[in-house]
Amino acid sequence: MTRPPQPAGRFLGAHPRLLAELRRNQEWLQRVCAQLPPPLDAHCLYARQEQETLTLFTDSPAWGARLRFFGPELLRRLGARHPEVRRIQVRVQPSQGPPREVRPAREEGVRRFSAETAALLRETADHLGQTELADALRRLAKAGVAPGK
Repeated sequence: MTRPPQPAGRFLGAHPRLLAELRRNQEWLQRVCAQLPPPLDAHCLYARQEQETLTLFTDSPAWGARLRFFGPELLRRLGARHPEVRRIQVRVQPSQGPPREVRPAREEGVRRFSAETAALLRETADHLGQTELADALRRLAKAGVAPGK
């Protein structure tokens, strides 16, 4: 029989060093977010300072890139009050949302596309007349349409 989950506060109360580290990290996050422009501040999820490095966690690669781009400015802004920080590192930690839809595997070497795309290929071939390119476009239109479309 399993035990019911215990409140995190009970665990942290028994480990004062963990609680102190968690508070330090929360303070760093508040300092960092106060220096970031919106909406970048909302995507900085966590901050941790170890030695000369401030590590920031964000929720997507796109926001991670923006945070890296803003890093030198952030370092300049923090530098006056926190000279111990000489480097900013950005990590991406995607949210644990619902799993992404998995697309069915396509046949080896065959790309499928919509009937509308096939119609555009045929229309383009018709405007090209009787050329090799027109013939290739017609073959592509015929082969590329997914079954049932």
